[in-house]
Amino acid sequence: MLQLKSNTDMFATLDMILIDLFTAEVDFIKIGSAPSFIKRGKRVGIVTSNSLPIGIVDDLDIAGEKRLLSPGDILVLVSDGVLEVNRQQTGELWISNLLSGLHETDPQIIAELILAGALAMCQGIPRDDMTVIVIKLVVNSDYN
Repeated sequence: MLQLKSNTDMFATLDMILIDLFTAEVDFIKIGSAPSFIKRGKRVGIVTSNSLPIGIVDDLDIAGEKRLLSPGDILVLVSDGVLEVNRQQTGELWISNLLSGLHETDPQIIAELILAGALAMCQGIPRDDMTVIVIKLVVNSDYN
């Protein structure tokens, strides 16, 4: 829709996940967006986007990346304002280091910790919007 709206360059990104609740397969659809993270225990995987933002090119190449989740996995999506707050190390590094050291599993607390860490790195004055979404995959034993 953004491409059809204007002839000028627009720098909109799309970061979307589709989770099959029966197979636990997740499809990441990322267009110019910040990397996402999958925390499994102490290990942290990174899902990146190789495409430019919407509005930069005429032909969008929408390619999803599929991953299989396990019970207890935690998905973390962040905006570029969170990712690019630290000039000393890349966002992928500081966020994955923070996640790998966390024993916390509550999604709300994890989101608050990431946001607090990002705000601390910019002395409480963000240069861009800061969004953190955290999802935890749980198994409902009543649904068998």
